[in-house]
Order: sequence, then structure tokens, then C-alpha cells
Amino acid sequence: MSSCFFNVCRVVFFSQTLGGACNTGTFESPWRSLEMGIRMAAPWPEAFFGFQQADAFSTSGRVLLLLGVFEHFRGLLVDGGHPGHGTVNWEMTQWRGLLSAAAAFPEVNGAPEVGTASMKYLTMFLESGVYADGVETEMASGYDMGTASDYFQSLKLTRLSGLPTPPQSYTQRVEAMFEYGAYIADPDGCLPMNGDSDLCGSGFTAEVRKT
Repeated sequence: MSSCFFNVCRVVFFSQTLGGACNTGTFESPWRSLEMGIRMAAPWPEAFFGFQQADAFSTSGRVLLLLGVFEHFRGLLVDGGHPGHGTVNWEMTQWRGLLSAAAAFPEVNGAPEVGTASMKYLTMFLESGVYADGVETEMASGYDMGTASDYFQSLKLTRLSGLPTPPQSYTQRVEAMFEYGAYIADPDGCLPMNGDSDLCGSGFTAEVRKT
């Protein structure tokens, strides 16, 4: 039998065993808002601009992708109104994705409001999810530096795109995160195996080292 047949059977099976179809016509994932935030952070903007010279990327395809961006704006702005309202890292990924999409697609309806809301919530989660000394509340080096990198990228976005400038306290807290990482890193830039982290599973990227 064809792989298409098995894929259809798999969708039917999961939709029947995991609670049935939702309003969007597909069975719902508890990770939905996290998935949307990840898509908006890089994959969709990179795909949209990366395929501009591709003959197969038609005008209709462009419009449909931009419509999808607008739907992500609407879906992610309803904070708590969707399955998957979770941890600080989860929420931070959601808002960083929205901030990235607002920067990449400023012409899409609602982009300015999305940028403002994203910066507001990112600031809130930075203050609630990172201690004053720069340690992320999950206290695992992988999350510490992964989160620090995400907040660092959000600072870059605001400076390059004209999005709302974060308060000075935002920059200071991000700097504290990297200072903490520098203090506990070994000579190779690797962080220790604490909490939910592998040994040398995280550290400083080449971009951060240059800054």
C-alpha cells in the first residue's frame, strides 16, 4: 500500500485516540503555541525571502504564506487562550517568534501591535524567569545559555528593525546572563553538566564571542 494511505490512517488513528478533531480540523497538539513561535522565529521568514528567486514560489504561494503569518499573529497574541500555555521558556519562545515575524513582515496587518506586545511580554518573562545575577530559573546550563542567546537575538532585532526599544534593565539582565556563563565556563567555553544539561552541551556561540 502507498505511504499516503498509511499517513491518512495515522492521522485518523491519532484524531480518534487523542480527543478528536478541534475547530481547525486537525487533532490538537498541547505544544501548538510553542510550535507556532518556533516557526515565526526563523523558518518561515527564511523560507519566504530565501525562495524569492524560485520559479515554483508563485504569487499565490507568497500570499498564502503571508496569510499564514497573519494567522500566527492572531493565534499567538491570544496568550493563554490556546492549548499549550506553559513554562517561562515556552512563553519566551512564543513572544520571540512573534517579535521576529513582526520585524520580517512589517507590512502584514497588525505587525506594529505585535512588535509592541512581544517586547512587553519578553521584558516581563526576562524579569520573572531570570534572577538578578543572571541565572535562569530552571538552573540548567543548557537552558541558561540557550535562553540568553534568545534574549540576545531579540535585542539585535530591535536595533536592526526599528521595533520598540527595550528598557535599559532588559539589556542589563541579558548582560548578567552572559557574565554568569563566563564565570562558570571552562577554558573551551563549555558550561557544566548541571540540571537538565549535558556536559559541554552548551556554551558560547562564535557570534556571542565576537561581541
